[in-house]
Amino acid sequence: MRYFLYFSLFFAACSLESGNKNTDHLYFSMDSLVAAQSHLLFEQQMGFKKEVEIAGKKETKRFKAQEINWSSELKIFKSLELNKSSFSGGIDVQSDAKGIIYRAKKTTKIPVKELLIRFDNGKIKTITGVYQDDDAAAAFISRRNFKMNFVDGMVRSFEISGIQKMVMTDTATFQVMAEIF
Repeated sequence: MRYFLYFSLFFAACSLESGNKNTDHLYFSMDSLVAAQSHLLFEQQMGFKKEVEIAGKKETKRFKAQEINWSSELKIFKSLELNKSSFSGGIDVQSDAKGIIYRAKKTTKIPVKELLIRFDNGKIKTITGVYQDDDAAAAFISRRNFKMNFVDGMVRSFEISGIQKMVMTDTATFQVMAEIF
């Protein structure tokens, strides 16, 4: 249980940008996706198994539907939201029948480096993303990799992994894997 608390505090310290208000939705909205999925998972009374690994130490826990606040569990994925006024003009978009990829232009300081959405028969199949805090590079390095897997329009598993290194400290690595049932 100690590692779940550490994990929660770890992400609280890496808070989401709150100073940037959303603009019109020019890009895929992770905020909207998280809200819709949170509601759907709650309505379907879904439980999940979460495995957390921090610096090589693993802990696994199962949660029943009534124990879960899906908005809190999925909140970290909101860090991939691209519809912020400070991101305006700083994102390249490529799309085809199988998906859309958003990439931060090299000339911008956008923390969402990449967001890839893959479709299967018109429904979301996977979402992957990379978040890297470049503004604090002198003080620390923070990089998170995200993945969500969907079945029939509902998220069924997700992964978050990354590193954080502060000046004069060891690198902290972490990985969270969740299976929804």
